[in-house]
Amino acid sequence: MRVLYPKLREADVLVFAAPVFVDGMPWTMKTLIDRMVALLRPHIEIRDGHCRHLVRKGHKHSKVALVSSCGFWEMDNFAPLVMHLQAICKNACWKYAGALLRPHSGALWYMLRKGMPVHDVVGAAKEAGRELAIDSKMSDQTLKTVGRELCSLETYVEKLDHDFKKALNRLKECDEL
Repeated sequence: MRVLYPKLREADVLVFAAPVFVDGMPWTMKTLIDRMVALLRPHIEIRDGHCRHLVRKGHKHSKVALVSSCGFWEMDNFAPLVMHLQAICKNACWKYAGALLRPHSGALWYMLRKGMPVHDVVGAAKEAGRELAIDSKMSDQTLKTVGRELCSLETYVEKLDHDFKKALNRLKECDEL
């Protein structure tokens, strides 16, 4: 952290990248953010009707972006993580710059390997990075393309169930050897 603190203090944009496994922030990301509290002063003030930490001198009011993927199909699986990061941004005086979210991410990898038409999603992810670097925010259209539906919910669940059954059968065969 001693190496990271000066870099974090000077950063214009902080990008947090973490998958959603079980409805929220993974412990590794939470641990990093908890350790970043040292960038704030231990005193508090009332800001916008809430108790908030004071920002240390020399600390930039960085912009924060989130990059996340999830194996579940629905976009609302990201809500707890997004809300948590937005609350942290308020406390640390960071500007929330948006979230690049990819639901049913397993389908993307499968479709890319099969040469299916999903290159717009990959292109939009790159564009989101460019927008963040140049404009300090990502456009709604770009984020919408990154998170767009790749297949129906029913097709996705069917394919996952089939793949899980295959994997379990392979494990069963290994156990029998």
